[in-house]
Amino acid sequence: MAAFIDEGHFDRHLRRVRQVYKARRDYLVEALSRAFDGAVIIGGESGLHLVWQLPIGFPSARQIQVMARDQGIGVYALSSGAAYDFDSNAQDDMLVFGYSSLTETQIGTAVGRLRLMLNNSV
Repeated sequence: MAAFIDEGHFDRHLRRVRQVYKARRDYLVEALSRAFDGAVIIGGESGLHLVWQLPIGFPSARQIQVMARDQGIGVYALSSGAAYDFDSNAQDDMLVFGYSSLTETQIGTAVGRLRLMLNNSV
């Protein structure tokens, strides 16, 4: 392992995966913005997840999570996570997207299917 790091292989690996994940994140942000005009994206500057604040009039994030799961789409309501303050009066309007394990094609397909699903429910 020390030789791997000393010879610069680890640095090259990090540069490569950063580029891969940045491309996937950028593609997801672009796909959401195209599919949902004026999409508000939060936390897209770092990490391997981002949050979409749902527009007024959309179903709740928890409802979308369930509907999406039935369609084979893995998105999650922020309110269903352990980091959320479970206030019964809090809005349920934030949907979490992970993108690290998906290709750009898979991301585009999922966002397209999500758009169709939501257009049929709004």
